[in-house]
Amino acid sequence: MSNLCLVCSDFTVAGSAVKYLSQQPVTVAILKDSNMHPIKERYRFGVLFDGSTIAEKVLKKTLSMMTDASRLSIITVVEPGLQENSILPKVNAICGSRPFDHVILQNEANMTIK
Repeated sequence: MSNLCLVCSDFTVAGSAVKYLSQQPVTVAILKDSNMHPIKERYRFGVLFDGSTIAEKVLKKTLSMMTDASRLSIITVVEPGLQENSILPKVNAICGSRPFDHVILQNEANMTIK
């Protein structure tokens, strides 16, 4: 199973990265430099989370970069071998009281994630 961990404050970049990199057999972390845009009070962050140690580290790093006003979306793509029931408890343990949205996508043949 390949791991894909994504940290991004721009969902256009996230969508393009997910589309391409989800088909690659490598572990990848993508960080978009927020200094490319004017400083904002809050950003939207997205993390692809599969429950792996690398995904946990990426989620923790993302949380450390966020302000209290920032929004977090966590996306899990169900793949063979992924223990879906273990994902949410891990995310809750890492995020603590910080609010987040969690989306679970079922990976199907020829599926394009947008």
